[in-house]
Amino acid sequence: MDKQKQKRSQADLSQEYVDASQNYRHYSNLRFAIFTIYFAVIAGIIVIAFNNDNRFTPYAIQSAKIGGLLITLVFWNYQERASMMTTHFAKVAKELEHSLGYNQYSTRPKTYFPILEAKYITRILFTSLTVFWIYTICVSMTNR
Repeated sequence: MDKQKQKRSQADLSQEYVDASQNYRHYSNLRFAIFTIYFAVIAGIIVIAFNNDNRFTPYAIQSAKIGGLLITLVFWNYQERASMMTTHFAKVAKELEHSLGYNQYSTRPKTYFPILEAKYITRILFTSLTVFWIYTICVSMTNR
């Protein structure tokens, strides 16, 4: 433990632990909110991009497909940042537990299937969606 943390009172460390735990929960919940908003936005884009009754111009359809790709990349970035923040605050809380004698974060069970961690599932999903949008853009450009 570094000297700066040793000089701080137990109450200060305890409050920082509470803050780190609240921030961890916030970013953990935010990851699900990001998915909800993403799928709502992408549903609207899909209606335009894959319209079969000629309500939209070819330009609008192509723009929607490009928009689908851009929106996917933006929300993937949001998701990655929220994941980074969740990892950060879990690490901060775990370090504080050593000084406080707590063990909530330091005794969490390890996963047996690291590929099934949320961040990897999310990356697989967003990679697939990115490939999907690139494919649809390329196909529509060759069918002109």
